[in-house]
Amino acid sequence: MSQAANVTGRPPPPAAGAGEATRENASCGGPSDASGLVVVPGAMSDARTWRHVAAAIDAWPSVAVLNRRGRAPSGPLTATYSLRTEVEDLGVILDEFEGTEALFGWSYGGLIALLAANDRPLRQVIAYEPVMRPFGRHALPDLKAAHDRADWDATVDIVNRQISGFNAAHVAALRADGRGWAALRRLSKPAHAEITALNTTPPRSPVLHGGALACPDRVSGRSGAARPRRRPWHSRAIRGTRRASRR
Repeated sequence: MSQAANVTGRPPPPAAGAGEATRENASCGGPSDASGLVVVPGAMSDARTWRHVAAAIDAWPSVAVLNRRGRAPSGPLTATYSLRTEVEDLGVILDEFEGTEALFGWSYGGLIALLAANDRPLRQVIAYEPVMRPFGRHALPDLKAAHDRADWDATVDIVNRQISGFNAAHVAALRADGRGWAALRRLSKPAHAEITALNTTPPRSPVLHGGALACPDRVSGRSGAARPRRRPWHSRAIRGTRRASRR
């Protein structure tokens, strides 16, 4: 079982058998008790990389950005990691943010958001370029080799060139930004596990039950490449204060 943690990001003492990791509050705006938007980032991103986007959103009274597993200070992916793990983590966060008006997911996060709609009634799901199998499958051997060597430079290169289709000049430009490249190296560590999970045992078809559209009243999306409950210690949502008022 996962370790519980409170909303302020100060976890209680770990339960027996629980892993050692922390989770933080999610980010980023509006009153903590207001219904609003929950954002699920994709691969090669975390809550921090979405902070400026979240701060600019004023269509909802609050915005929370999930910091998924494998992204400090959230916990590790663990040996049993799968897409179902991501959906369960998100479900616990949605239980805490009861009354959420909309769920937004980008890329891998878009698929997680759609799968979450199989489990619960959601007013609106927005999936931007959700990925589905066999997305990235061709790069798995090289990703595994780089991961086994802990070669995060190679991992960033593989994700950008083999999976995203950028050229060598684009990767060279990324490398030229030392701080940005360091962030990409850090964010690339879960890449092999996430692409593997995406291409392993297929979960139920997103948002479909017997061929019929399931829970959400509204599902918006743009397709990408064929791309007792306790709060999990593995992932966390980060709150902050946003100055923009709701329109």
